[in-house]
Amino acid sequence: MRQNSFGKLWPVSALTLGGGGIGMVWGETTFDECVDTVHEAVAAGINLIDLAPSYGDGRRSGLSAKLSVDACQTA
Repeated sequence: MRQNSFGKLWPVSALTLGGGGIGMVWGETTFDECVDTVHEAVAAGINLIDLAPSYGDGRRSGLSAKLSVDACQTA
């Protein structure tokens, strides 16, 4: 995945995973589908993920926590 400069952030992937789908903005998505989507994106080299706090009426926080635990276990 090509990387680009993005202000003061680390080099970020040329593609970003938009958070609307994993944040259940456009319809119901299971928690497992959200986790799987992010895992697939990261495996493809995407390292910029939109996880706005307002997505999913706060359920996004649980997703962020799960992904953090997963990342620690695979590091």
